[in-house]
Amino acid sequence: TPLAILSLGAYLEQHDIEVEYFDERIHKKERFKELVALSPLLIGISTMTCFQIKNALRLAKLARKINPDIPLVWGGTHPSMMAEQTLESGLVDYVVKGEGEQTLLELVRGVQSGKTDFSDIKGLGWKGQGKNILNEDRDFLNIEDLPFPYDGKGKEILLEYLRRSTDTLENIGYESSRGCPHKCGFCYNVYFHKNVCRVKSVEKVRTELLKLKELGVHKLTFYDDTFLAGKKEMMLNILELLKENDFKWIANVRI
Repeated sequence: TPLAILSLGAYLEQHDIEVEYFDERIHKKERFKELVALSPLLIGISTMTCFQIKNALRLAKLARKINPDIPLVWGGTHPSMMAEQTLESGLVDYVVKGEGEQTLLELVRGVQSGKTDFSDIKGLGWKGQGKNILNEDRDFLNIEDLPFPYDGKGKEILLEYLRRSTDTLENIGYESSRGCPHKCGFCYNVYFHKNVCRVKSVEKVRTELLKLKELGVHKLTFYDDTFLAGKKEMMLNILELLKENDFKWIANVRI
């Protein structure tokens, strides 16, 4: 499940912004064309490095062809790490760097109001005054305040993945923490999360896991960079909950 877009969408919905999703793995291209034809305020594109960029560029070109006036907002791991390079593309109008919920919300409100100067939005890259501008980075959000990603329109995506469920555990994603305290040289974390690790409270994790259970989830993947950041006492609590509710699950840990 694409938490990279569902987390942002749920945050926008929490602030009364209407969203629609296009997930290339489960939706046909016709849906993308239909959504662009509705002339949304913005089109957000999330991508990691490698083959995802090819697909993202293809969709961006299609969006420009259907309606060249809709701003294209890029975010995710690659645009965050290569914001300056990403902004050089004619298929990019804005870049959301790093954790994107609040930055995207402020951008949406700015575009809604007809704003042309976005220099006060932290975490944003934009094109203005004949040059590409990278604003200062945004501080991390309070992870306790983030909405459940499968509320609102995200529930539709979740149920579609459940319908397509097979024997694999790589199915429903859940995030109990963000970031990692370690400094492995191969990992995006050093740049993206700056070695800051935030872990949801036991109460929040418990509530959200029980919500997943109610929605029909029996197997899940923890998308945490390091499962619960290796916090032993909390981990024991959560492991007991997973066992009680008969979840099948996988997670990444660092030993």
